[in-house]
Amino acid sequence: MEYTPKKVFILEGKTYLELSYTEFRQQRVTYQGRRFISLHGMLMEVSEDAYKAFYKDKRRQKYLNERSDDNSDFSYDMLTTDEFNGEDILVDEAADTAGEAEKNLLLDKLHMLRRGERRIRERKDKEDDL
Repeated sequence: MEYTPKKVFILEGKTYLELSYTEFRQQRVTYQGRRFISLHGMLMEVSEDAYKAFYKDKRRQKYLNERSDDNSDFSYDMLTTDEFNGEDILVDEAADTAGEAEKNLLLDKLHMLRRGERRIRERKDKEDDL
């Protein structure tokens, strides 16, 4: 262990018993085989499942950090201050898709109107020929 915990919490039934680390070390044989996790400078006894889940998550986070370091990942959130949002420096170069969709709908309507006008003219020409 890298540091000496301030307190140790032992699970007794459904409640926790608080011990100093010195008391815990003196009675370590009593607590041998039990599972403890380190939280905020203290040791806390937990169930086997909670212990495994805690260290599984801890190892997963370590793996993600290692991958992030390997890939030179960068978080724009780190640039956020009270006056500035770090994500604001990202500019979306993509076209305005909503605007493009609206434009395409209007062009389709225009083409339909022109086809309709053409049909009206063709009918009118046929009527004039009769």
